[in-house]
Amino acid sequence: MSNEVIYEIFEFLDFFHRYDAFLNLNQRFKNLLIHSPLSIQINLSLMSKLTFQNYYKFILVSDKYRIKSLRLSNPFVFDSILSSINIQLIFIQLETLILNNIDSKSLENLLNHLTLLSSLVSLSIICIDNIDHPNDFYLQIFRLPILKYCKLSFSKNYKLKSIPMATNQYSSIEHLIIECIIQINILYCFLSYVPQLRRLSCQSLVGYDDVPTDIKISLNNVTHVSLDLYHMSFDNLEFLIRQFCHKIQVLYISGYVSQEHLDTQRWKQLILNHLPYLRIFDIQSVYLAISINNQQTYEYLFNQFNSQFWFERQWYFDYRRALIRGNRTGIFYSINPYR
Repeated sequence: MSNEVIYEIFEFLDFFHRYDAFLNLNQRFKNLLIHSPLSIQINLSLMSKLTFQNYYKFILVSDKYRIKSLRLSNPFVFDSILSSINIQLIFIQLETLILNNIDSKSLENLLNHLTLLSSLVSLSIICIDNIDHPNDFYLQIFRLPILKYCKLSFSKNYKLKSIPMATNQYSSIEHLIIECIIQINILYCFLSYVPQLRRLSCQSLVGYDDVPTDIKISLNNVTHVSLDLYHMSFDNLEFLIRQFCHKIQVLYISGYVSQEHLDTQRWKQLILNHLPYLRIFDIQSVYLAISINNQQTYEYLFNQFNSQFWFERQWYFDYRRALIRGNRTGIFYSINPYR
């Protein structure tokens, strides 16, 4: 069997399974593993502490120049592997870092040294508790020199804290995902740091308070926006779209909506005047009707989306009613929006 064929087999195997199966088979396979040209993607999520210790010195250190991706979720790994010395020595070529279920203390210790990862382009963080110094946390992420993808996920009830508007510090992030409760005025602060942003996704976006109208933020590259609304007025949603989304091609709206979010005339004017490049308009929203008359009003609003304006763009919608715990509720949704 040729070396090329063996390397093709290696590509189908997880990094550690590759070593388990072939390292001690014979000297040829051992040499092929050690001197492999393949990049390394490491997933330590399901590894026991003993197994990790066995692999750490021989494999991680010896193959440091080939480690491109690292996924961690075991608490005992965070502090042992993510010290400043280890980062400098082992992860000098690391491009993707995924931290699942990390506690805030370990996360803050790590962030003090993340700037040493000069090749890091993708960072995903799922934090299990509240961060004591949120301003420092956010600003350290924005300082990462070539970061392109950033996903921040926190506990369900965690509310993202505010940071100052950017003045002379900007991030290279192009794809930003925020999974926690975030107020719209705080989102604007975040957006001020990411002028190169192309894709934005926000979960549980809140905003019924008035938003300052003198916000000066330039986002000229955003093409994909996904917003999960949670107590968000249509006025604030409209302002957000007008300010930052004039070049978007894909707009996804989900979450809880009221009757004001279903005003077809406002949507038409918004799309015609501010969204000339929009190709995909995807709505997956939940509504609550407190009475039969209220339900009939919603159904009237839904039917207004069945008109020539929407048909010309091949945007089709439907709704389903439901009775949950005695409450009249339902879903208004797009039909096959990504056809």
